[in-house]
Amino acid sequence: MCAIVDANVSSQVFGDAPSPAGRHFMDWLTPGRGGKLILGGKLLEELGVLRKFQLWLQTARESGTAKIFEGEPLRSQIEYLEVRGLCNSNDTHVIALAQLGGARILFTEDLTLRSDFRRIIHGEIYDTRNSANVTSTHRRLLRRPCN
Repeated sequence: MCAIVDANVSSQVFGDAPSPAGRHFMDWLTPGRGGKLILGGKLLEELGVLRKFQLWLQTARESGTAKIFEGEPLRSQIEYLEVRGLCNSNDTHVIALAQLGGARILFTEDLTLRSDFRRIIHGEIYDTRNSANVTSTHRRLLRRPCN
């Protein structure tokens, strides 16, 4: 499955001291392990402040583990969601990326975004609020490759 990492947990994956669950997620993004990260627009800018993310992105573009959406398709999808008032969170751009990129896993601690993602995308949440350690749920979510 393809996934999105929200900016509010980016340091757990791309920070200097990632959490165990964040390291597990990053391992899944290693070429050949099946993971792909959906990126674009505002989210790409938010993650881009982290040096480790910048380094990962250089390799990920070449290996295909990053799928990037920009320009008119992304703007149109965000506008569609906003005009219809479909999102309760202020992360319409994340929902739009999930729709465009086929992401079905969201790594976030934002409760309102989690609700939007489950309701609109019918996806699953990679959750570290109760434990930053790798759980059986984390393993199950990252078991299937992204298409």
